[in-house]
Amino acid sequence: MRLPVELTHNWPRVGLTINKQLATERFGRALVLARSGGALPEEWLRRTREIGKAKNKTFTPVLGTALLAKATDRFVDAFSLREGESHKSYSARSLAKEVLVPCCVRAGVDIRNKGAEPLNNQPFLRAERISLDLHVKSNARVELEHLCACLERVDFLEDSTALNALAAFLRVRLEASAESSPVALGEGILELHDLVPALERFMAGDSEGGKVGQALVTAVLELVFGEVRTKAINDPSSKWPGDVGAFIKGTQTLSAEVKQRPFVEAEVLLFAKRVHESGMHRALIVALNQAGSPLDLEQITFQARRLYQVELSFFLRLGDMLTEACRYAPNDLPLVLAQFPRLALKRMQQLEVSTSRLEGWAALFSSPSAAGL
Repeated sequence: MRLPVELTHNWPRVGLTINKQLATERFGRALVLARSGGALPEEWLRRTREIGKAKNKTFTPVLGTALLAKATDRFVDAFSLREGESHKSYSARSLAKEVLVPCCVRAGVDIRNKGAEPLNNQPFLRAERISLDLHVKSNARVELEHLCACLERVDFLEDSTALNALAAFLRVRLEASAESSPVALGEGILELHDLVPALERFMAGDSEGGKVGQALVTAVLELVFGEVRTKAINDPSSKWPGDVGAFIKGTQTLSAEVKQRPFVEAEVLLFAKRVHESGMHRALIVALNQAGSPLDLEQITFQARRLYQVELSFFLRLGDMLTEACRYAPNDLPLVLAQFPRLALKRMQQLEVSTSRLEGWAALFSSPSAAGL
């Protein structure tokens, strides 16, 4: 029987919503398998290595996102990029941004693309799904065909097969992380009274355009908040305000603007306005090179409160911010002091800080004053 015309057109295409909490749990289980040394499917070890050689670095997080999605919900379309494209579609961009990237950063997994939103790159930026119709350069056509062949295989995965495939992906990327890391931290830690001046001395070195300060502020906030994101330096593409943000279940709750050059008052108030427009009411200004250009902090704080209902907190030294974080971190102080050097190293690597600066950071924790764990 033919349906009436009004019933055959314009049906809503809702798609599937991935449970982010469940996806995070699946990532954790796959990570345990990846690190266990046990047998994992050779097909996915091989496919991950092959995709890892593609000229387009985004192909790696695309494969990882699809595997994570399948390990979480076996009904998803592995080719999907945007929820609403079909009844099996899901938002791959959201899953990558809210689960895959933060989980990989915490676990030290290199997914090649360093951005907080890795799928917001060509040829995937405006597409609804991955296909051979995506516009790529002629020399990338074969690699796109191979990616699509991999995703076709992903579509057949479910339950334990999907989890094991994700574990294989993570094992290969962990191996790549170890190979690509130019430095490694020792087992030493510094007591807080030694770490703060050491941190200030390190901050006096090359800022690398603000990468160093932004990475270390991100690491400090990670000591207190469960999910912290950082943008690429001078990245205008992300919609959330600030250079660094703390999130709860995908919603930003705190924004931090970080500069290793002097702020001016108008710049701070414009940031407060953006924070207000995003629906938040508190923010941090981390001014790491303000000594020669003093600000009237009391007046600016008053104006931000009066005009935008935003409470600003200022930090002019990273050591002060670290000390404050140690007071409120959920873990006990010895664990916090052990976590911070490693978090900072990962964040500097994420923002592509130079090898020489990374080596300088590692040297702080191999000196005679660094106590063994």
